[in-house]
Amino acid sequence: MSHPAVTRSQRVLLDEESIRRTLSRIAHEIIERNEDLDTVALVGIHTRGVPIAQRIRKLVEERSGDELALGQLDITFHRDDVHVRAGQAPRRAQPLVRDTKLDFDLEGQTVILVDDVLYTGRTIRAAIDALFDYVVNLIESGEIVLVVNTPFGRGARSDGYEIRATEAG
Repeated sequence: MSHPAVTRSQRVLLDEESIRRTLSRIAHEIIERNEDLDTVALVGIHTRGVPIAQRIRKLVEERSGDELALGQLDITFHRDDVHVRAGQAPRRAQPLVRDTKLDFDLEGQTVILVDDVLYTGRTIRAAIDALFDYVVNLIESGEIVLVVNTPFGRGARSDGYEIRATEAG
C-alpha cells in the first residue's frame, strides 16, 4: 500500500499501527475503569468520531464480551463558528447537518464522547451543549449531572468537573 508523500509542513503524528495501538489501549482502559459495562455508552461526534466510536466498541466487545451502547451526535447548531445571517447567504460553506441517534436510555449511563481531535475544546464543548440540550428535552423534572474529564488516550487527565442543571419551573 502506497502512502502520499509528506511535505515539510506536514507531519505524521500517528501511523496506522500507532492508531491501532492507541484505540486498543483506550478499549482496555474503558474495560478496566468500568465495573459494569452495561452502564457505559460510546457517542461518536459526527463525522470522524462516529467510526472511531464504532472501532472502540468492537475492540471492547472482543476483549470483554460486552457490547457497549453506541450513539452518534450532531453538533452543527452548537458550534461557535456556524452563523445564521438573517436571510442572507452564508459567507462560507456551512457544515452538513446529520442525525443525532441515541437509541439507549441515558439515565445512569457513563457516556464517553468520541472524536478524532481534542485541541482547543471547542468541539467537545459543542458536543456537551448538544447532549445537554438532548437530555433536557427528554426530562420532565429533576437534576442532570454531567461529569466531564479526559481520562483516555494521550494527554489523559482525570481532574474532571461536574456540570449540574435543574429544570426551571
